[in-house]
Amino acid sequence: MVESYGQYGEVNELLSTCNTGLSSGCNYVYITTVSSFSSPFGIRDTAEDIYIVCPWFKQSEEWAVSNSLNAWEHLSCPMVEQIIPLSAGKEWNSGSPDNGNVWGDGVPVVARARTFNNRFNGRGISTSNTRSYSTSARAKGSSNNSVEVIRPAGLVKLQQLIQNNINNTTLINKGIMDIISDVDVLIAAYSRIKSNPGNMTPGIDKETLDGVSRRYFEKLGRDLRSGAFSFRPARRLEIPKPKGGTRPLGIASPRDKIVQAAMTIALEAIFEPSFSVHSHGFRPNRGCHTALGEIKRTFTSVTWFVEGDISKCFDSFDHKLLVLAVETRVNDQGFSDLLWKSLKAGYMFQHQYFDSEIGTPQGSVLSPLLCNIFLDQLDRWLENYKRRYSIGTRRRTNPLWRRLTREGNLAEVHKLHIGSRMADDANYKRMLWVRYADDLIIGIIGPKSDCIKLRDDLSKFLNDIGMNLSIEKTKITHAR
Repeated sequence: MVESYGQYGEVNELLSTCNTGLSSGCNYVYITTVSSFSSPFGIRDTAEDIYIVCPWFKQSEEWAVSNSLNAWEHLSCPMVEQIIPLSAGKEWNSGSPDNGNVWGDGVPVVARARTFNNRFNGRGISTSNTRSYSTSARAKGSSNNSVEVIRPAGLVKLQQLIQNNINNTTLINKGIMDIISDVDVLIAAYSRIKSNPGNMTPGIDKETLDGVSRRYFEKLGRDLRSGAFSFRPARRLEIPKPKGGTRPLGIASPRDKIVQAAMTIALEAIFEPSFSVHSHGFRPNRGCHTALGEIKRTFTSVTWFVEGDISKCFDSFDHKLLVLAVETRVNDQGFSDLLWKSLKAGYMFQHQYFDSEIGTPQGSVLSPLLCNIFLDQLDRWLENYKRRYSIGTRRRTNPLWRRLTREGNLAEVHKLHIGSRMADDANYKRMLWVRYADDLIIGIIGPKSDCIKLRDDLSKFLNDIGMNLSIEKTKITHAR
């Protein structure tokens, strides 16, 4: 980050090349104000104020303290000594050269501070995830504007990943394992799923999501980075369907759920900006109501409905094709290996272990997103089909409606519900569609023969990607 720090409003010194000399174990806090300074070695407390310590400022022959900034207690704290040890009887002064302070700049204090949180013998660098706050009083070179402290390193990388894929929806992403193995990202993943009652259900190891500590996440992150992590088999249950039959449900262990949630966070950041606007299932800020809302707004003049039914969608995914779909946007071998492990983990049913040759288990934290990633190619196929199918700019005017309205016989028009446009205009065709996970509805403005052809073409495409369209359950219904 190459920016300038206005030193007491007098000169600008580039601080981006400075080296704090702190050990690699310390977390450096980037501090940014709206208008006054930005530095990669900012040191702050958890209360309200900011310090910028620059190690290459010269040491004073004798110390002098700016009483107006109340900085005395911080000029000799262990935090400063971590940067440059102070000799006996020597301190760093805090003011610019003026009368009574002839030694120049020592440690530049840019805002007041009262307390530091525990790190070095009771005082040190704060690593809390504070978002923003305002300084209590203005000091030279500072501002009363709000001050924003960025998040821990893993969350910073995640935020950059999100922004990069918003800016470029075809970006090939690298370094995904560095993000999902970060402790802060794993904690965020845990926070995302811990409140879901279903995620408190134990897997085969009888553990639950409650009672974990930071040490638990640190070990989990190390296992992910080293490649030692492996998914455990899921515990399988058979859930009855309302219309008969059962639906298999896989319950993973809590440790696996946390990793799956971290993988979901990273994959959402990559794929979410490029998903179709007609896809509503298992997506942020979307759901059944948004799908129904789109149908209500856009399907107003369709002639036919085609209801697509994909047979056993979650149980039919070809693992190789699914990984290839992910790898179109992710170039990280470690992540691909982890995804293969999750797909091949298998399941336990009635005390017997079964391999997973195809499909992804329903009930998995990651499965709905993988379904959307895989079926995104279906969305693109439908979009291309819609583009080829649509012809004409507007429907032809209904001759009967034209004659009656010219005669002024509006009562007859309303009585017989005569529309102004021809419903069966062969020169005007349109196709609309909405998908919710594996449920699909298509609206056609055109003849029924086009619906039958669309159903057959859709079945052929799904066969090409290893899935099946149930012809018996795929209904073609007139809109009226």
